Amino acid sequence: IITTYSRSAARSSKVRLGDPEIDFQRIRPARQRGNFLQARSEAQQYYNAWQAKPDTKWHWKFKLLDAEMLLLNGETRQANALLSTLPPPQFADLVPRLHMLQGYVAFREGRDTDARALLSAAAAAAHGHADYELEADSQLLVAAYAPSTEDEQTKKLIDGILELGEAHNLRYQMAAALLNLGLLRIHQSRFGAAIPNFEQAAQSAKQSGATLLYSIALGNLATCYYSLGDFDRALDLRKQAIAIQDRAGLTTPLRDSYLELGSSQLIQGNTQKGIENLRHALALVNAEDAPELYSLIA
Repeated sequence: IITTYSRSAARSSKVRLGDPEIDFQRIRPARQRGNFLQARSEAQQYYNAWQAKPDTKWHWKFKLLDAEMLLLNGETRQANALLSTLPPPQFADLVPRLHMLQGYVAFREGRDTDARALLSAAAAAAHGHADYELEADSQLLVAAYAPSTEDEQTKKLIDGILELGEAHNLRYQMAAALLNLGLLRIHQSRFGAAIPNFEQAAQSAKQSGATLLYSIALGNLATCYYSLGDFDRALDLRKQAIAIQDRAGLTTPLRDSYLELGSSQLIQGNTQKGIENLRHALALVNAEDAPELYSLIA
């Protein structure tokens, strides 16, 4: 897509609501496979259908799923509004996921101490309930937002996520952990060392059908090759990533990919193409994005 994804767009694609258990188990994997627009639409419509029934578990499950989709699309304020109320005591098993999403919001808002406390609580509770996927997801957020001053601790955290994923066959989370490991090395300007991590992440993501993670791995490989002077390979990889993200309909990575592509084209002297792709990135800037992002692209 070129225009920012919106809630009105979700409403325009009506789905036939069926068994909520079956559909709930289908929607999140569909998002992971790259069908974000459809998954986002269905999550919202199911939440709308159960919104007036807060005494049911499906109200809370689809509310959290809707908030997760909003966060993935960069709509932090709207997501936070859905996360302001705890589920009733009979649905206390949903609180760890709520805390994980609240931690994601806190990181987005720059409240790192709050975020870490929430995510630590979420991971511990998830482990206690043998919900290893949620445990890994919570730890992945901590790793993704770790400061550069904590590289050694972050590496240990990522290694732990990979061990957890291997023990419980969490292929999606393992691919995400490998992405984080590669990014850690990019932050250290170790571009050559990061390439095998991203190649392994891309392979793992592709094998598990995690289309969006695959596209992000390609984009990070493009960054590495560009930094190492292989501009043609970087350009090809970046375009592959954009094609996947465009089809998926997830705004944030597509915006970032256009920004990287346009910036590199400007540096290489391809002014017309660079400006065109920066305009694509600007069209995807969310109203909730930091003002610095507007100024960076504009």
